[in-house]
Amino acid sequence: ALLLQFDSHPTMPYSDSIKVIRGILILDEEGNAITKKYYTNDFPTAEAQQTFEQKIFKKYKPNTTKDDNTTIGILDRYIVVGKAGSDCFVFFYGSENENEMILLTAMDGFFEALKLMLKDKVERNEMLKKMPSLFLLMDELCDTGVLKEIDAGVLLRNVEMRLK
Repeated sequence: ALLLQFDSHPTMPYSDSIKVIRGILILDEEGNAITKKYYTNDFPTAEAQQTFEQKIFKKYKPNTTKDDNTTIGILDRYIVVGKAGSDCFVFFYGSENENEMILLTAMDGFFEALKLMLKDKVERNEMLKKMPSLFLLMDELCDTGVLKEIDAGVLLRNVEMRLK
């Protein structure tokens, strides 16, 4: 007999242990959230989330002037990868046991799709204008933290199809 067991919590269909991405944060130049998506209950309150975001920003703010504007490191018990836009920063974080190359590859795919969507203007105001598309892009990348797609072209095509 085959027994299938489903998590009874409807908003969190996967256990935290299989979630590659625990959160996606897009922060402005001061470290304030433009948008964010947490896929686990690591930071259950808005205050805890803001404290974590500020810690990430202060420790790992990528350099916006270098060609390779990617950062990677460990903060508390999380692996953090980040990439700089013109006046904003994209961060992905995962468990300390996660493969950082998978996190980095997911973030790179997301960032490339973001660049295509914003016509190479990865900046705060452009993101605010395209917020519904930005939310869809996060949804196309992963389902509550479980990776679905990392190819920038496929991600953007899926977002465009859902907007029609």
